Amino acid sequence: MDSVALRVLHLTDIHLFADPAQRWGQANPAAALEQVLDAIVADAWRPDFCVVTGDLSDDGSDSAYEQLRDALAVLEVPAFVVPGNHDAAEPMRRAFAAGPVRWVRSAEVGAWRIVALDSQLEGEARGLLGPDELTALATTLRDGDGRPTLVILHHPIAPICPMPCCQLEDGHAFFAACSAYPNVKAALAGHVHCADDRVLHGVRSLVTPSTCLQAEHPAQAPDGPEPPFLEVHAISAARRGYRKLELFADGRIETEVVWVGEQG
Repeated sequence: MDSVALRVLHLTDIHLFADPAQRWGQANPAAALEQVLDAIVADAWRPDFCVVTGDLSDDGSDSAYEQLRDALAVLEVPAFVVPGNHDAAEPMRRAFAAGPVRWVRSAEVGAWRIVALDSQLEGEARGLLGPDELTALATTLRDGDGRPTLVILHHPIAPICPMPCCQLEDGHAFFAACSAYPNVKAALAGHVHCADDRVLHGVRSLVTPSTCLQAEHPAQAPDGPEPPFLEVHAISAARRGYRKLELFADGRIETEVVWVGEQG
């Protein structure tokens, strides 16, 4: 492991199906993931571990999670996963209960602590942490040793899009839970299929592009019933991406998004 910085690879919004030939919108998620992993392996930069923040599967099938577990083996590093709005909890638990790819609440990695939160609201695209996750976060922070902390979850803590389907409904409660803990340095998320990097209430909000397809968000939510995500966002199926992070023992973070495919 790098003695200067902990190298983290972030993947998100993979949307695998039981049938690897099945398409999601204009993209083939399995082929897109393979393209991204090929680019990562070809890079001289090597991660110490990987985090995958939800929408691992689109159909919640055992086969999709098994495909992801097998695909991530090419990285030869441990990985942590959290669920997204498209995921199914029980198949995820079966696939990631043991081995190098795990679904865990928290872990100490080098000088850092990684805390995983489940922002899935069953049956909804929007996210909600709720009392259980917020209590678990507060307890983990209270009982910790003050080391720099990275929170991983599916829905961004900072609002990116005006549509309800893209929101974390209780983001304000997340910031309240973290307010007494300046060692919470960043929250790493996906869901909105784009890149973003901003600081709110002292916490850096990092959003990573999907490995599958990207979205340009509307300036305002349309009137009336909320239409499906793929219908109201401008979609680019030829672009995919991932994020590199370097976490330093003093709490500093250096990061960049790497795009794979067409840039237009």
